[in-house]
Amino acid sequence: MEMDLTLQPEFYQPSIDDLGNFVDYNPTSQEYKRGIKCPCGTRSKVVIFYKKSLFNSHKNSITHQKWLADENNNKKNYYRKVTELTQLYENQKIIIANYEREIIEKNALIAELSQQINKKKLSSLTNITPDLLSFD
Repeated sequence: MEMDLTLQPEFYQPSIDDLGNFVDYNPTSQEYKRGIKCPCGTRSKVVIFYKKSLFNSHKNSITHQKWLADENNNKKNYYRKVTELTQLYENQKIIIANYEREIIEKNALIAELSQQINKKKLSSLTNITPDLLSFD
């Protein structure tokens, strides 16, 4: 089975200026090679921009400008969400570490039980002694 690797488009995120406001920036030519997706929700279908001129036109659209203004108006919510996601991430790290420890313990138990089964099989095979006297 052959797997083709494809590059995923960049997810556009505005920059932050010296005052802490979200502002648009001009992506690098490398970013355009992979394509750029904008999260502003201009269209219902996913649009990937591969050309600077098209993305610049998009950034000047009313929908994109409204989205950028909403992002700036909701900075407090953004900070709260980042804090919540950070807490969720930390909790998930703990859960994953617990699961990893549990897997290691269960793998050790499986290995031990397998060894015991193999010993019993081996001992039952070696305890069989043929009754050579009963042969005619």
